[in-house]
Amino acid sequence: MESANHLKDIPEEFYSFYTGQPFCECSDCGKDLLEPGVIYVIEKAIRQYAGYTAKDVIFEVAICLECVERMKNEISAETMRNMMKFFEEMMMNGVPMHHDESMTKCVATGTPREELTNYQINALCDGSKLSPLQPPYLVRGAVLDEMNEILSDKTRDFLDDYQQKFIGPSPELVTDDV
Repeated sequence: MESANHLKDIPEEFYSFYTGQPFCECSDCGKDLLEPGVIYVIEKAIRQYAGYTAKDVIFEVAICLECVERMKNEISAETMRNMMKFFEEMMMNGVPMHHDESMTKCVATGTPREELTNYQINALCDGSKLSPLQPPYLVRGAVLDEMNEILSDKTRDFLDDYQQKFIGPSPELVTDDV
């Protein structure tokens, strides 16, 4: 395992789109995230436009491990079983994750990043550094859509509430009409 002196800094790609700085507090409880030993997850959904360098950040959150654990308790047993099976299959059929390659292609399908329109990036962090326990990774939107299909109604309701709290309504539900 890497020593604290050799941990990698969090790449700017995982900084807040809105501030241009590292996330400093948990999106749920407000806990200070930049203290060494504070483990948290950064999740960002990105839309990339074919033929352009422009990208939109659809949503971004940074959630401390305690809040992640609390949210896991809201997921139904049925969904947990389905998700474990889904991830096992994904990892058996997917792309081996190496720190140097994990952000260049979808970990599940191997599709190169530049060919994707929608994808999520995720990083496990320890204070202001990447955690050596798991490299950051990229998952294409279609894989996440497949995963959504295995969710129980209870879990889907919980995640809808989560989306409203941290992300806002689905863009399909928002109109420009006044």
